[in-house]
Amino acid sequence: MVARITPGYSIRRAFHYNENKLKVLIPVPGQVILPGKKVEMMPAACLLHAVNYPMDLSAMKEGHRINMLLKLAERNTGVTNNSIHISLNFSNKDSLTDQQMSVIAEEYMDGMGYGNQPYLVYRHFDAGHPHLHIVTVKVDHNGDRIETQGNFYRSEVIRKEIENRHGLTPAEQHKSSLKEHFLPKPQSFQKGVYGKSETYRTIANTLEHVILKYKYASIGELNAVLSLGGVCAETGAEGSRLKRYKGLQYRLLDREGKPAGIPIKASIFHSKPTLKFLEKRFLINATARNTHKTRLRSIIDFALKSKSVKTLDDLQSALKRDAVQLIPRINENGFVYGITFIDHEKKCVFNGRKLGPDYSAKAISERLNTGNISREKLTIKDPNPRIIFPFPQKENPDSHNHLPSFPSTSTHTEGIVDILFRSENADEPIPYPLRAKKKKMKKKQNE
Repeated sequence: MVARITPGYSIRRAFHYNENKLKVLIPVPGQVILPGKKVEMMPAACLLHAVNYPMDLSAMKEGHRINMLLKLAERNTGVTNNSIHISLNFSNKDSLTDQQMSVIAEEYMDGMGYGNQPYLVYRHFDAGHPHLHIVTVKVDHNGDRIETQGNFYRSEVIRKEIENRHGLTPAEQHKSSLKEHFLPKPQSFQKGVYGKSETYRTIANTLEHVILKYKYASIGELNAVLSLGGVCAETGAEGSRLKRYKGLQYRLLDREGKPAGIPIKASIFHSKPTLKFLEKRFLINATARNTHKTRLRSIIDFALKSKSVKTLDDLQSALKRDAVQLIPRINENGFVYGITFIDHEKKCVFNGRKLGPDYSAKAISERLNTGNISREKLTIKDPNPRIIFPFPQKENPDSHNHLPSFPSTSTHTEGIVDILFRSENADEPIPYPLRAKKKKMKKKQNE
C-alpha cells in the first residue's frame, strides 16, 4: 500500500475533484467493445463512507457534505492550508471489497490522528490500480489547528501496520519506485488485440506508460510509441467535427495496424491526455530530448557501419542491442516513406528527419545500399560528452519490462557508444598541491 498526503489551501478543490468523479461515466471493466455492441458504462468513482457526519450517507446531498467541512474550517481562519487530501493506493494483487477499503480508511485516519474529524472516503475506478481518496479539513471542532508535521514518518508506521493486519502487498517488496510498483504493469508493449482485449483498460494502461514517460514532439511520434501497445491517437479528418473543435480520441489497432473498434474520448481517461495537454508536452519534449539527439545519431551510424547490416531488417536488429527501435511507415504499395526512431533507454522519440537529413527514410535507404558512412558524422563536437553519453545507471530489471526483446544497456552491460565516448573522471578537481599559484600583483609606489 502507498499513502500520499496532499495538504492544500482549497477544500472545495479537493472536494469537487472527487465529487465530479461520481458523475463521469467510464466503460465497465472487463467488457470487449465492438461496433454495434452496446457499451455498459459506470461512474468513475463511488462514495464509500462519510465519517463523523450527523446524517446518514443515503440522506446526504452534495451540499451537506461540503458545508460540514467548510463550517469547520471557518472556526480558525488563520489556517490557510486547511485542506487535507489523502490517497491510499493498492497493488493489483490486492482484491479488496468496498467494505475492506472503508475499514482500511478508518484505521489509517485513526492512526494519523484524524479519527474524530469529519471526512469523506471515495473509491476510484478510472486508474489501472485500486485506490481510494479521503478528503478532510485541518481544523478540529474546537477551532484548533491539527498538527501535520512528521506526517510522512507517522504514515509509514501506520501503513506497515495496515499491510500486516490485512495481508496487503508491501511497498518495499520491489526495489523499483513505489509509483511504478503500484501502477499497472506497462503492458510490456504487448499489443492489445481488437475484439479480444478489453478496450478501455488496454488503452488506459498504454497511455499511462507512455504519455508522461516518453519524449515526443508530434502526434505522429506519439503514435509510433502507442502502436507498440496496439493503440493510436486520432485528431480527426479534415473538416470533421473532431478536427474542428480540436478534439482527440484513442482507438485500438487491428492485426494489420489499422484503427478499429469504437473510439474513446481523451477526456474520459484518468490522465486526461487531450490535444491541449499534448500540445504543451510537445513544446517541453522538443527541448528535453535534444540532449540525447547526438547519442542516437551515433548509435544509428555505428549500426549502419557494420558489414552485416545490409537491409532495413538488419538495421532494426542491430539497433535493438542499444534498446533503439526503428518503426517504418509503409504506404499501400509496400514502400517505406518514413522512419521513426524510439530510444527506449532515454525514452526519446524522433522522426528520422528531426535527427537530420541523413536519417530520413530515403537517406537511410541510400546508406544501406551504398554502405558509405562519412567518418565526420561520428565526430563529437560537444565539449561535454558526458551529457550526450551518460554513464548507464543500474536499475531494477523490472523497470524495463516494456523492452522484452531489448537487452538493457543500464543493467549489466554498456552500449558500445557509451563505452567509446564516455569521459574518464572529467569532473574531478585538480589536487590542491598541483594547482598553479596565482601571482600577486605588486602595488605601485608613488614616486
